[in-house]
Amino acid sequence: MSFLNSALLGLSALFAVPLIIHLLNRRRYRVLPWAAMEFLMLAYQRTRRRMRMESLLLLLLRCAIPILLALAVARPRLGQASALPLDRTGSHHILILDRSYSMGYQEEGIRRPFDRLKGWADGIVGQIAAGGADRVSLILVDDRVTTPLRGELSLTQVRKTLSEFLAPSDGRARLLPALKAAQTLAGKEEEPARIYVISDFQKSFIEAAPEDPEGERGPDSALVDVLGDFHDQGIPVVFLPVAPRGVVQNSIVRDLSLDPSNAVARIPATVRATVIHRGPAGREVLATMTLDGENPVNRPLNLQPGEATEVRFPIRFLEPGYHAIEVSLTEDGLPIDDVRRLVIEVRDRIRVLCVEGGQGDPEEDPLLRPGFLYRNLLDPLADLDASEIQPGQERLRTFDVQLVDELRFQSDPNYFKDVDIIALLDFSGPREELAKRLKDFVHRGGGLLVAPGQDSLPDLYNLRLFRKGQGGARGEEAEEAGPLPLRLLEIRGFRGQLGRGKGGTIPDHYATPRIADPDSPYLRDFFEEQNLDKVLEAMPVYRYFATDVRSQPKATRVVLELDQADDPERLPLLAIRDYGRGTCALLTSNPTKQPDRWNELDQLYIALPLLHRLARGLAQQDQTHLNRLVGQALQTWIEGIPDSLYMMRPGNQGRKPLPLPLQIKDGNARMEAFHGTYKAGIYRLELSFSDKTHPDQELLFAVNPDPDEGVLDYVSAATLQQDFPKVEIQAELRLEKPDVVQAGTSEMGRLLMMLMLMVGISEALLAGRLGRRRQ
Repeated sequence: MSFLNSALLGLSALFAVPLIIHLLNRRRYRVLPWAAMEFLMLAYQRTRRRMRMESLLLLLLRCAIPILLALAVARPRLGQASALPLDRTGSHHILILDRSYSMGYQEEGIRRPFDRLKGWADGIVGQIAAGGADRVSLILVDDRVTTPLRGELSLTQVRKTLSEFLAPSDGRARLLPALKAAQTLAGKEEEPARIYVISDFQKSFIEAAPEDPEGERGPDSALVDVLGDFHDQGIPVVFLPVAPRGVVQNSIVRDLSLDPSNAVARIPATVRATVIHRGPAGREVLATMTLDGENPVNRPLNLQPGEATEVRFPIRFLEPGYHAIEVSLTEDGLPIDDVRRLVIEVRDRIRVLCVEGGQGDPEEDPLLRPGFLYRNLLDPLADLDASEIQPGQERLRTFDVQLVDELRFQSDPNYFKDVDIIALLDFSGPREELAKRLKDFVHRGGGLLVAPGQDSLPDLYNLRLFRKGQGGARGEEAEEAGPLPLRLLEIRGFRGQLGRGKGGTIPDHYATPRIADPDSPYLRDFFEEQNLDKVLEAMPVYRYFATDVRSQPKATRVVLELDQADDPERLPLLAIRDYGRGTCALLTSNPTKQPDRWNELDQLYIALPLLHRLARGLAQQDQTHLNRLVGQALQTWIEGIPDSLYMMRPGNQGRKPLPLPLQIKDGNARMEAFHGTYKAGIYRLELSFSDKTHPDQELLFAVNPDPDEGVLDYVSAATLQQDFPKVEIQAELRLEKPDVVQAGTSEMGRLLMMLMLMVGISEALLAGRLGRRRQ
């Protein structure tokens, strides 16, 4: 049993009033000597028992009246497990309330949609209270779907719950998950359901995003199916749009990025922010950038309706580590999307390990070794002490290049520590254990460059870095893919005219590179310098490794191809493949300074932009795990195994302890996913280590609102009716006269009221009879 107004049960304490009056009015007898008392006592003893029973019955009736009155006004209801033969004719009202951040839009003279939502929800609850015998469920939808009330009978509790929602959340909302939750709730109650959806009804609320971002959008087909199911089941659905009335405009910081994205300490970079303005007229705003909350830099912006405006800020990180960048606009009617944050992990330098293969002569000039060209171009100040570096030469210290021979690299796994890029130059091929480490290195975010040479074994690369095996019979498990972009074949070209050693000659027939992807960031420098792309396409390439383009994985992108070659097939020169969080590049003709060179790509004006952009791209850090949207989980790998983890949430939400990592690999730990990202801002992960091999540190995460929620593209009531003909649309709240609850309902208030009336009549009749008898 439950009560609609449980707070009124306290009135039952009034039963003590007639009891107290009875005790106070008990007669006190005085003892008087009287000769005839003997005859009176005999008569009294004959009627005393009957008088006591009559008085006790009268007292019980008087005590029952306040108890029955309290129960009647508290309106008890029998649960579904009750065996009483009562009809249940009440309704189950399910309110779906949109709490996305666009509901907080407010301009002067315009009422917030969220305030209208609360007013309409309160009006619906008032209508339910007048009808009686109804249940209420509340479903709140933003980046998640929550149900604070399920089949609640107490309307006092419903109103209390509604009053606790003071403001919208920081997330975005979609209707489909909320309707599925309502479908589940409706199936759990026997009463007929009625569903109300109160929202500003943006297009993103009811539409499914197409695979093509530029494609047409329309109502979510799954949403239409669910609404059709409700209609077939006889469950009415009412849409109540509360979009703001009047002129609506909003400016959004839609995107925030760093160029280059792999930031290096003391190296200049550029912050790029994309701002979109929605509204009928332009707007002048001030864009402000801060680094770690300090040193604000301002830029004035003249925003035009519907246009994207890019603003740039120069930036230089003085120290490596985690840094937070924030770009904000002059506040408007929806301030939450006027701010966007970006967390960047800044390196001290990009660390490159060049592994030199080949069976070169020990007396060979070091300048002719495969790794010399890479080291000389990427780290030209490698042989200088810090005191010898002149002011302004910090730009030349972006990379830290280390050379190692193949034998030591194959046998020592410590070379994988503290390195961002591994370049295999004329490397024979990885052993099985080394191949596992290379795949794991790339998958966790490292960069791998494969530049095979004369002594490289293509079958070994294919077996261990392209595929795990050579395939099996149908029905067996699929082959495990490796990071290598393409399957290597044999060496091709003009080998008959090239001699190995100093006596080699340069042939007069050769292939040339052809740019296959002009938009690739790996070739950006060639288009920034006049005609440098034409110079690249004129460079001779004498030898190269052929590749099997028919087995090209979908993730592989060919950046450069070979043209004018004798082979009729398409011959990639540079191919890129994303693998996990890292990237692998294949250069089928390796540039060197050796006399029997395979190409002329070692020329400074070609090798410098090619290798710099290639190294920058391979060192590209996947920062998506550090920059999330509201509602998305936070998770990252941690160097070392911490003893304690605490998450500091923005907005004075407190310091939350996290469980220790369960996944540990190679001395590193992966934190358990943290799902409490319900508020936009900077989250700080505090790590402490007891072994002192790792210092205590703080990792940063940026959580931003979804910019699509701030577009404020509302669907009109007429369009809603056209798209969803089986749904009732109410542009204004219309409160219908509640149905009268029939006799015999499971709500027992009326029954108790009638019982109290009968008890009251019985008490009056009994009191009158006793009074006349005792006169």
